[in-house]
Amino acid sequence: MNRIKGCVLLSALFIMVITNLNAQHKQDSIVFKQNISVQFNPAFRDLEELIWHDNSFPIIVYALRYGYNVHPNIKVGPEFSGYNVRTFQGESQIFRSNSFRLGGFSRFTLNYLRIIRPFAEIDLYYNHYWSKALINEEWTFLNKGRIGGFVAPGISFCFAKNRVSFDLMWKYSNEYFVNSKHRIISWRLSYNFNYKKEN
Repeated sequence: MNRIKGCVLLSALFIMVITNLNAQHKQDSIVFKQNISVQFNPAFRDLEELIWHDNSFPIIVYALRYGYNVHPNIKVGPEFSGYNVRTFQGESQIFRSNSFRLGGFSRFTLNYLRIIRPFAEIDLYYNHYWSKALINEEWTFLNKGRIGGFVAPGISFCFAKNRVSFDLMWKYSNEYFVNSKHRIISWRLSYNFNYKKEN
């Protein structure tokens, strides 16, 4: 019985804190309808490669997306992303691949907190993959395309009265990511704005 009372009291306290934070958020923050997000960075297959900076397998990851809030908690929009991989043996390049993804996303965000906001998103896209590899002193080429997607829970950190946000997320996909796994930690930097002033 005491355990039940404790759970009820903790739940009530949690609801009061969330309600208070939500009221502060509405007073202090600006609500933006649109945003542009970018990502451009080197990627690493594992922690060891990140620490020792192995340059024999350089990877560049990039992404660009536009988002529009159809609801205070729901954002949708198009996204273009991809990566470029090169492998060297000494000074000679022996492998290169490119992946281009074009699709759309939908995100649900909990807006109760002012700075930290949990979210979950789903992304569907068409992926075109191209590669060439030097095998037995001859170049072998590969071209293929397929439909893919990922789901990604994450946390968004908001700054400058919500005008700038930084997303940190864990992605899981039916396809392999650039680290040769079905899951990866990723990030995006977003600029939030209103194209037209709200009346």
